[in-house]
Amino acid sequence: MASGARKLTRVLRDACVAFDPEIHLPAGVRERVGSDLAKQAQKLGKTLGNLSRTIGQVEQMLRAYQPFVYDNDLVFRTDGLRLCNATLER
Repeated sequence: MASGARKLTRVLRDACVAFDPEIHLPAGVRERVGSDLAKQAQKLGKTLGNLSRTIGQVEQMLRAYQPFVYDNDLVFRTDGLRLCNATLER
């Protein structure tokens, strides 16, 4: 199950990769900035794809370590420290 952040990056990546100046821009704008905008959209799509993969890897790592760090009731015993302290006081 993907998180909200991962889903968002996938949706944005897909939108950037699907961007086509011939379809999405009016002729005047397409002639001036269409090719540059298409290159930037492809570059952004690749970056978002990498980000989505990284988020997935972090989520997987957190799931793997969750049993070791979640809901542990730690007890710190000081018996040895008390014994050493009593020895020093003598």
